[in-house]
Amino acid sequence: MLKLKTKICSKGIHYSVLNSRIFFSSSNIDFEHSFPQKKEYYDIVVAGGGMVGNAMAAILSQDNIFKNLKIALIDTGSEKKNFKSSEIHQNQVCALNTTSINLLKSIDSWDFIQQNRFGEVHCMHVWDGSSDAFISFNSENEQNLAWIVENELILASLKRKLSNCENLKVFYSNEIKDFTQTDQAIDIELKNNLNITAKLLIGSDGSDSLIRKKANIDTIKWNYDQIAIVATMKLSNKTQNFTAWQRFLSTGPIALLPLNDEYSCLVWSSKNKMAKNLLELSDEEFVHKVNQAFVSEDFKNEFGSSIESFLQTGIDFLRNAIPRGDNFFTSSEKLVRILPPKIISSGPRSFFPLSFIHSNNYVSKRLALIGDSIHKIHPLAGQGVNMGFGDVICLKECLKHNILSGNEIGSWSFLKDYESRRQKQAISKMIGIDSLNRLYTDDNYNNLLKTPIVAARTIGLTFSNRVIPFKNFFINQAIK
Repeated sequence: MLKLKTKICSKGIHYSVLNSRIFFSSSNIDFEHSFPQKKEYYDIVVAGGGMVGNAMAAILSQDNIFKNLKIALIDTGSEKKNFKSSEIHQNQVCALNTTSINLLKSIDSWDFIQQNRFGEVHCMHVWDGSSDAFISFNSENEQNLAWIVENELILASLKRKLSNCENLKVFYSNEIKDFTQTDQAIDIELKNNLNITAKLLIGSDGSDSLIRKKANIDTIKWNYDQIAIVATMKLSNKTQNFTAWQRFLSTGPIALLPLNDEYSCLVWSSKNKMAKNLLELSDEEFVHKVNQAFVSEDFKNEFGSSIESFLQTGIDFLRNAIPRGDNFFTSSEKLVRILPPKIISSGPRSFFPLSFIHSNNYVSKRLALIGDSIHKIHPLAGQGVNMGFGDVICLKECLKHNILSGNEIGSWSFLKDYESRRQKQAISKMIGIDSLNRLYTDDNYNNLLKTPIVAARTIGLTFSNRVIPFKNFFINQAIK
């Protein structure tokens, strides 16, 4: 017969003795948090379960050069094993360039996207709402200018590869609570009180990055006083929908990106007050406003339009006057002003405020930042996630070179190499996109200032469209 004895000690801890085994219980002591948690060791920890963070974890866990490394991914989201596309496209999409597509192919994620759906951009048509100036791009050698893919589909394509990576552990529904940097390692405390030590932490936790803040890395930032509205729009007729449209209005750019022969994705950036009014409209009223925004001449500047006509005539003269002029200037016969297809209905609208953020430093001791944690830009050029994937590629190449050189993972020389390379690539692009938005968003300018600005824009856009070397340069920038 078993004997059970129960006693109460002076500190209120209850214990029972059963066959020489002791069982403790107490309402006053939380044993889970009273005793040190087990510490786990990893070579590299990636924090952030978005597209960029997942791509970083995937490329590190699948490249042979890193196969002996122990990798961890901290993902605030829950694990989702099965993915099924919704009947209608989601309204949050990315315009992926060739570099991003090649990255997805290298980690075997692109096949999954192909099995589902994506839009193709064969042509781009961009024009100024204040004049008749425009520029058109056409793909060459059967290469797309861009691929339009839903955010959730990109994320699903990346996540499904992680479960097959032997050297990767994913901590779902978790996040970094705190960390301590030393010369030798970085000690990380997770939300569930698990402690991790790593040689390198890669932060990809968004524009409001906790990791960046805790590392005391300052940023340059400002708000654009603009809100971007996104929605999936149904076209009036089924058509070969391969053109991306963008019109620069005085209040911000409006763009239509092809999804399939029946639907396109709207991205409309406008001043805060105007955007709030648009969000309050019924679907029918909103569709009317969208169609009107692509054709309305409310912002038209007559001087800008007359400048454009004069420039076209002058370029035609030069093309015919100089030897081999057709090698330098496009034919005016190809200058056909076309308009986007008419919209008949709108899906649910989402919105997000627009701002500029750039981190003063991309690295700190045993820490490298990627994605929106170091740069956030205006969506007018569709380069946000492309820049984040560019960070992934650059960091991977720097880390690969560091390992092949026999250096330690997370060494300061490696971190500074990444920062130097990536800043040179990113800063010029960020400045260019910010300048474009400032140049074309002119609703607050008086006519005395606005007229010469519109004239300058008209000259630049017309020459970019007609002068072949300029046009080729912009095409290359668009697809890279």
